[in-house]
Amino acid sequence: MGRSPPREDSEASRALRSAGLALFVILALPLAVIAAGGLFGLGLERSLPPWLSGSVALVMVLVPSFGLRAVLSGSRSTSPLALFLWSLGLLVCLPLYVGDFPSSVRLGLNVALSPAGEPIAEGAARLGSLVAGRLSEGGRPSLPRAAEIRDDVQGPAVDLITAELPGSPAFVAEKEEQGEVQTVTLAVDGEGMSLKVQAMLESEGRSREVQFLFDTGATLTTLDRRTLRELGVDVSEDAPTATLQTAAGQVESSVVLLDRLWLGSVAIENVAVAVCEPCAQEETRGLLGLNVTSLFDVTMNSGEQELRLRPVSVSGDRRLDVNHFVQLDATVTMWRLGRVEVAVEASNAAEVPISELVVELVCGERSFAVQIDDVAAGDSAGTELELPRGTDCRTYQVILRSARW
Repeated sequence: MGRSPPREDSEASRALRSAGLALFVILALPLAVIAAGGLFGLGLERSLPPWLSGSVALVMVLVPSFGLRAVLSGSRSTSPLALFLWSLGLLVCLPLYVGDFPSSVRLGLNVALSPAGEPIAEGAARLGSLVAGRLSEGGRPSLPRAAEIRDDVQGPAVDLITAELPGSPAFVAEKEEQGEVQTVTLAVDGEGMSLKVQAMLESEGRSREVQFLFDTGATLTTLDRRTLRELGVDVSEDAPTATLQTAAGQVESSVVLLDRLWLGSVAIENVAVAVCEPCAQEETRGLLGLNVTSLFDVTMNSGEQELRLRPVSVSGDRRLDVNHFVQLDATVTMWRLGRVEVAVEASNAAEVPISELVVELVCGERSFAVQIDDVAAGDSAGTELELPRGTDCRTYQVILRSARW
């Protein structure tokens, strides 16, 4: 009879140890592995040797958990609870200081578990990254990485315009194979630098056929005020402006947007036009600039007094038009431990929406492509991205590289 209490104590101790082991395996160990993997990944991102990064990760996970166990009760039965609480605290708090911690978890677990094979390593890394992301949702959200534009590779490392929209070069090439793209032939008057072509203009529900001077040196198409009045276009006092180089010197001109310009059977939507009286002559109402002519491959047939225009990007890059109606602003935040975040905003002053902008963010000798989609008429839109850690962006510049209405 005197031996019964010890057996009960022994059974109770074994049950407690079993419960502690189950807690350790089910909760504490996975969280500890994820936390250690994230710390290991952070070290690798900072170019630490793998052995040093792994050692630091293990020390930071295990040593404080032993101290926490002593605070709780000091008994071994509280070890799983201490490890669980400490690992959970790391996963919740670390993103507040290092930002995109889930990506560090994925990197660390991928490298640490690579000897087990790629499927196991990638699966565990993906799961660990997901858990870390869920636990860190209360911290600073992780941001997508900006794509870097590099000059040390053949061709652009970043495809700034990828969508094959009607009028883009890829779309036109495909339609040409199908026989759906035809070269537009325009009769021209004059020779040398004084080629005159006819175009149809549409705006405010009105249309006018006018004659332009085909000017390959003019960036913007121009019109005189009389033609704009005939089209019902109001030139407001707060219209954007452009500096034009004319025979009489530099002229500051207001810029307006026409609904449509037709060259033969091809229509160009939303064409920016600068108001320029000196650009009009007796027989021409203005200059046909690069914002229109660069959308075509142009061939001159002098014998027959014809211009042959093959559309190459009628709905593609419209930067020369959009540039006058969009204002870009960027804010760069450089956090401790090398995290760099950038917020880019575009304001659209036009009466038509902008479907896509690609902005180049220049930080010293490094450049990054930032895309902003769907900027409504008279509204603003933006995006936030993360630059590679350690990017020196104390001074920066934003440049509009491509745009589409």
